[in-house]
Amino acid sequence: MSKSTRVFKKSKTPGRSL
Repeated sequence: MSKSTRVFKKSKTPGRSL
């Protein structure tokens, strides 16, 4: 979950999708 949140914050892409 930590990785997803990081990606979401860094990019405007949905972290959940990744």
